[in-house]
Amino acid sequence: MSSATANIPDYFALLGLNPAFAIDAQVLDSAYHEVQRRVHPDKFAGSAGPEQRQAAQWAALANEAYRTLKQPVQRARYLVQLRGVDFGDCALPEGFLFTQLNLREKVQNARTARDTGALTDLKNSLQKEKAELHARLANQLDDEQNYKRAAQTVLILQFFDKLLAELDDALLEAET
Repeated sequence: MSSATANIPDYFALLGLNPAFAIDAQVLDSAYHEVQRRVHPDKFAGSAGPEQRQAAQWAALANEAYRTLKQPVQRARYLVQLRGVDFGDCALPEGFLFTQLNLREKVQNARTARDTGALTDLKNSLQKEKAELHARLANQLDDEQNYKRAAQTVLILQFFDKLLAELDDALLEAET
């Protein structure tokens, strides 16, 4: 383990889960609730100050672990970092910048025209591509264990998430 990953807490171990991208949401929820049941600060209300602080720290760490692992893109980002890959060293695929600019222009044009049909079509297309990227990410992380490629896919998914949020805003504006 590199010194960069030595400082990253192991959220999977904390929750008693195997480190993987594909995790069952119900299993994650159950594991989180079990940890919270054991370390919740209210359980230590009558304890000495140090025990209360330690319980609060464990509860906060469990909350952070749950928030990170619950969201697929954040979970993937975490897995990549856990394996020592630096996102700063990750280059996006050739042509992605052009694709990104093209999509942003389409969104802006549809937003300016208040074209809900075009905005909805763009959103549906991006959601479909996002689902395909999630499947690719699961393969890269869990099957191939190709963390550098997964880092690239995470960066693309983060762009898609931002663009989908912009599309949601544009749709709300166009509908009012």
